[in-house]
Amino acid sequence: MRPHAILVVVESEGRSQLGKRLNVSSDQPVALVVERGEARLEPTRGATDRRMAGWIEPVGRKLFVHAVDPRVRRNGADVPPVGALLSDGDELELGPVRVRVRMTDDLEAAYHETVYGLADKRHAVVDRHAN
Repeated sequence: MRPHAILVVVESEGRSQLGKRLNVSSDQPVALVVERGEARLEPTRGATDRRMAGWIEPVGRKLFVHAVDPRVRRNGADVPPVGALLSDGDELELGPVRVRVRMTDDLEAAYHETVYGLADKRHAVVDRHAN
């Protein structure tokens, strides 16, 4: 099944999460859950005190996000109770984890572009401190 969109982890406490790809299909809504600093998609809706979650809902070629947890933010702002339309390049923050939304015709190229951007950003920081 071809993904409708992808979410790429661009910031996380654990380095192993950076660049992680989460596929969102057009079949069903999913919960984007962060638990113990790790992001994953679940077919269930709901959160506990240890988890943060946002509800991702595909509608046609669009994606909406609804906050299950009040700490979920989109592009630095709180997600409204009725949800928000996501665009390609938007970022969702769930505590220590930030994911970038990619919704283009070529998701594979968009994924690699996002990961290469992470690598360039990391090298730039290392180069500045090398002097």
